[in-house]
Amino acid sequence: MALSIKIKTVHYSAELVLNTSIRKPQMLCMLASHDAKGDLLDKCEGNVKAAFAMMLCNRMYFLHQVHLDRSVSNLSRRFNLVNRQLPLAFTGNEQAWGFKLINMEKTPAFSFQMEVMA
Repeated sequence: MALSIKIKTVHYSAELVLNTSIRKPQMLCMLASHDAKGDLLDKCEGNVKAAFAMMLCNRMYFLHQVHLDRSVSNLSRRFNLVNRQLPLAFTGNEQAWGFKLINMEKTPAFSFQMEVMA
């Protein structure tokens, strides 16, 4: 069974599925090595799965910003090459995967203009 998580930040909104083969102690260990101050855990109010998903999405978003990959499968392959210490992203083949990125979009930019009414 897998866990589906939706994340909405200032920069992006994403949906991913975490495989149940990744246990909480493993998530905490990876979070500790990539977020030593614990900022993500604080932002997620101590929810380990949410903080772990946010860390994965932040790394995916960074790769997307740098390489401008158009498809989720290309972005997932690039993630697997760059982040070998993290669980594998689902790429469609038969390898054991840790998570699957369903969707990632940039958050729309809004602007407001104020006019003085006479």
